[in-house]
Amino acid sequence: MRVRTYFIVFTVLLALNLLLGQCPSGLPEPWDSWLRWAAGVLSLVCLVLFYRKVMKPFRLIEIGMTLLKEQDFGSRLHPVGQHDADRIVHLFNRMMEQLKRERLHAREQNQLFDLIFQASPTGILILDLDGRVASMNPSAVH
Repeated sequence: MRVRTYFIVFTVLLALNLLLGQCPSGLPEPWDSWLRWAAGVLSLVCLVLFYRKVMKPFRLIEIGMTLLKEQDFGSRLHPVGQHDADRIVHLFNRMMEQLKRERLHAREQNQLFDLIFQASPTGILILDLDGRVASMNPSAVH
């Protein structure tokens, strides 16, 4: 069931409970009490299911935000069985994969630059914005 369906069923059961509590049902006493009790139990069950369906996506979002804060791009979220939440999970997992690939690509480029920088026979000086030497390769030191 979708979240909207749980909400509608819960609302109908809650209205039925309120209606049964306000109006005499015309049923014999044991049936009247049993009907009120059953409507109350069904309302409670539906409320619990509604709460679980709503809170699962919120927990996923919270976990995803924690993973982003920690920059843990290797982790993935698992689908929860709800169409809308699973779409968010799929989008999040694709985004994390893209971030992981971009970070790996940048790291590879930096390592290549460091190798060329260290092995170059030409002296290379890297200056900061104030004109001070920030880094130099072994040829520049020599």
